Amino acid sequence: MAVAVVVGERSALRVSIESGDLRMLNVCQPWAAMLVGGYTPIENRGTGSNAPCPQEWVAIVASQSAPRAADIASVRTALGPARSEAALSPFASGWPAQAIVGLVRFSRVLQPNSPWVLGNPWHIPGQAAWLVDACCAFASPISDVPGAESIRRLCTVGANLRERLQSELQLRLPNQ
Repeated sequence: MAVAVVVGERSALRVSIESGDLRMLNVCQPWAAMLVGGYTPIENRGTGSNAPCPQEWVAIVASQSAPRAADIASVRTALGPARSEAALSPFASGWPAQAIVGLVRFSRVLQPNSPWVLGNPWHIPGQAAWLVDACCAFASPISDVPGAESIRRLCTVGANLRERLQSELQLRLPNQ
């Protein structure tokens, strides 16, 4: 399903980070971890949401709330016992919150009535499906990242926070 950052894209990501053009998206847990971990190919959003561009890399910020039991149950149902154990066990001691947990590349956005999303266990009916085709989970999240209601550019945060995030994002890009 999702693949890691490939060599040719690292330089484009670095430029996006350095320029402040990289965008950040707040996502509730467990969905933030499922996106960057490659377990779900869809981020569900309202049709009026400011959508990513095709092939755009976006930093995923885990929101501050703990996952709901119903969401954990949805993950278990969609992944099955073995895969859900692998996906959820790293968070047995707690979920990252208000932290950048990784990067995803959105390949395209599909409208709610698209045949591809109908019946997909990850899709919420009535929502646009932002399709993920590549991801990169960080071994150590970047903490103390304030939330926002929508997707936003790195350059819109305060200068001190932006410099810290730019530095930490560069350190976390894979070297493969």
